[in-house]
Amino acid sequence: MKRIVILTSVTLSAVVFWAFVGAERVVGDHEEGVSWPLFVKHEPTFQFHFHNPAQRVLDIDPFDELSPTEQANFHEFCKIRYGKVSIRQCYTQTCGRRLDEDIPPSGNGSWKPQGACWEYSSAPWGNLPWPASSPSN
Repeated sequence: MKRIVILTSVTLSAVVFWAFVGAERVVGDHEEGVSWPLFVKHEPTFQFHFHNPAQRVLDIDPFDELSPTEQANFHEFCKIRYGKVSIRQCYTQTCGRRLDEDIPPSGNGSWKPQGACWEYSSAPWGNLPWPASSPSN
């Protein structure tokens, strides 16, 4: 009887862990390779492995350049990974994780993100020098 209780407890714990914890595929440069950091999901789901549909190797594609299927997948990824429904907030969160990367300086000496990260990171807060910190919610 005690064995059944322990087995049931372990199984139940594993199911709860699987439903609320995920691993995101993050591609780094040739030195870092691919990593799978764990995160707490904002919605329970039985999917464990996630990848950002907007991320192509080291680049992040603008939302407008994604196919309709990729846009839907990106929206779902944002809800589960970040708890965000706004595309702008999700891009800001995604690009905020890339602060440690080597980003070429702009003409005035401040660091600015490129491509989709620049488009989405600067819009809500004006022309702040990179890295722009988001206001507290």
